Amino acid sequence: MASLSAQEAPISDGWEFRLDTDNDTLLGTDKDFSNGLRAAALKTDGNRWFGWAFGNETYTPSDIKLQPEDISPTDRPYAGWSYVSYFHGRVDAADSAVIWEYTLGCIGPCSRAERFQKYWHSHVVDAPEPQGWAAQIQDEYGLQVRRKRQSVLDRRIAADRTLIADLERTTEFQIGNIFTDASIGYIGRVRLGNMRGYYDGSGFGDLTPMRPLRLDLGDAGGASAQPDYHDRAGGGWLWSDESFLFGHIQGKVVARNSTIEGELFSDKSPFTQDIRHGVIRTEFGIKFVWRRLALTASWNSVSTEMRSQPWELSQHSWLTFYAIVR
Repeated sequence: MASLSAQEAPISDGWEFRLDTDNDTLLGTDKDFSNGLRAAALKTDGNRWFGWAFGNETYTPSDIKLQPEDISPTDRPYAGWSYVSYFHGRVDAADSAVIWEYTLGCIGPCSRAERFQKYWHSHVVDAPEPQGWAAQIQDEYGLQVRRKRQSVLDRRIAADRTLIADLERTTEFQIGNIFTDASIGYIGRVRLGNMRGYYDGSGFGDLTPMRPLRLDLGDAGGASAQPDYHDRAGGGWLWSDESFLFGHIQGKVVARNSTIEGELFSDKSPFTQDIRHGVIRTEFGIKFVWRRLALTASWNSVSTEMRSQPWELSQHSWLTFYAIVR
């Protein structure tokens, strides 16, 4: 069986391209975080990588058929957030990585979320046309800085040195005039067929490369090498190189969310809400990886984000699909 450790895997520097889409219509709803679209390109270089991303997020109240004056005073405001970002990361020890992202964007009519949602509803899905965008959060340009650290806490290895399961912790904060929050999360993975480590396989994370990363031990301060994993012979589902189930739970302390509270530097928005400062997000999904392609599908939920609504652990749910090509 061929070794697949981060140090021994053949490295071919190059670009990867990723497309993510989030939507709740397949679950029979169209509210809150209604739609998300993100495209990214990144390039690896040894144990480091960098890239660019752009995207749009659309937020709506619970009934998009209502005119602005008919929206409940406890409902979520209409809001859009469009952005472009630059990010870079590195493996700084055998089982951990640090990622920084710098984002410039805008909320309000400048995000073009209204135009995007109306086009999506009229040309892509059979859904009512939203009527309340006149009451959306108003224009404000935003600058964000985000730092994320990922560390593997534990793993289970079979007698034949194949990886059965692992557990990773993520700590993260972002600061800016649109979003300011800090979070801690845990990600568990269990193989279906074959599974590799976070940094010698496809791993998990919105800003982590699909291709293996080589750790330069001299630059990493003498960190120990990752264990020598092996592929599970004949273990691939659907002829995949990797396939696994994953679960993710994240607790977040929120200081600012302008898509709910309105602009930080003005009060032009006609309809805003007060935020809850504690939010829990969960995700459960499946991932398949072939030589140059990775496909993922997951179910996501988030607890109540506004003080005007009763607290629920799964206040809103949506589906996420993403693909990576290298």
